[in-house]
Amino acid sequence: MTNSASTVLVVDDDPANLALMEDALGELYIVVTADSGARCLESVEQNTPDLILLDVRMPGMGGYTACEKIKDNDKTNDIPVIFLSAQITLEDKLKGYEAKGDDYITKPCDLEEVLVKVKFHIGNSQTIAQTRNLAMMAITNASELGLVNQFYEKSFACLTLEELALEVLKSCGLFGLECCVQIRTSRTTISVTSSGAACTPLENQIMDTAKNKGRILHFGNRALYNFDNITLVVKNMPREDEEKCGRLNDHIASLLGGADARTVNIDVEEQQRSSIMKNLGNAVNDINSAIQNIQRGIKEREHLQSQTISSLLDEMNLGFSTLALTEDQEEFFINLVNNHMDKIVAAYTNNKEVETYFSKLAQDLSKLLDSTKHQSS
Repeated sequence: MTNSASTVLVVDDDPANLALMEDALGELYIVVTADSGARCLESVEQNTPDLILLDVRMPGMGGYTACEKIKDNDKTNDIPVIFLSAQITLEDKLKGYEAKGDDYITKPCDLEEVLVKVKFHIGNSQTIAQTRNLAMMAITNASELGLVNQFYEKSFACLTLEELALEVLKSCGLFGLECCVQIRTSRTTISVTSSGAACTPLENQIMDTAKNKGRILHFGNRALYNFDNITLVVKNMPREDEEKCGRLNDHIASLLGGADARTVNIDVEEQQRSSIMKNLGNAVNDINSAIQNIQRGIKEREHLQSQTISSLLDEMNLGFSTLALTEDQEEFFINLVNNHMDKIVAAYTNNKEVETYFSKLAQDLSKLLDSTKHQSS
């Protein structure tokens, strides 16, 4: 018998039958005995066996009742129960079936039959347990992969490195992990913790120092993951659970691989936006300068028009005083000048409207320029 031997609980009120089963099973299994149904339940509660050989007829609580209690308990209902009974009628066997027993051996027992059935049911129980564990692992793994896929989808909506860093930490939090992350580009480096606060100086030093030390590093219950543009530190890695730790290594590596690729895309997009905003700023500056030149030109034209009109009036007054014109001639020239003066005044008024329009346009462009400078910074 090895240290990994299965445990068989034999329940019978006859000491001779208990001794017989101990001798028959002792070389292959750890044998525990109980002499009543009540003692059987106590033993199962204290140390769960891998199989129970259960006598049907005993004083007090019989085997069928004890089996029903074992099978109705979620903690013990997977334990195989083989009834031992001198009763061989169909009615007795149906009672055993109704009590949710797994098999039935008739007394006096054939020890070879006992050994074969014990071996079969223990092996079958272990196979079922392993299958259940594998199924649960598959379900858990599928669920965790779903979280990684959700991160991929959400990462495409991240437009800044800060948003991406927080999404990485949020996804790791769904795995029950507390982390800090550093994202690096050629233009900037950001560091954030699961609480949303900035990383401590020591955390930044660790990530800076270890970023070229390999893909995955474990130290104590902490783990560090490195990619070209991202370093993640997990503060509470479940190292005591080797299987879970292995799954998390795979999931986090997959998640960070996607985040690393998205980092490159965000950096390119930010550079493109910065270039566009710079070009827009330059264009706004050029337009603003052109408008100012137009405004100066309008003012210069207005000044020239004013001088011309003033000079014309002075010369006309001088001419009227030196020329011997009749009243009709003077009236003709006066009317002629007045008509053209009306046209000049109208043109001057239009220039004022144009100047007002360009002045407002210049102010709007100046505001736009200030806005582009703020966005590009």
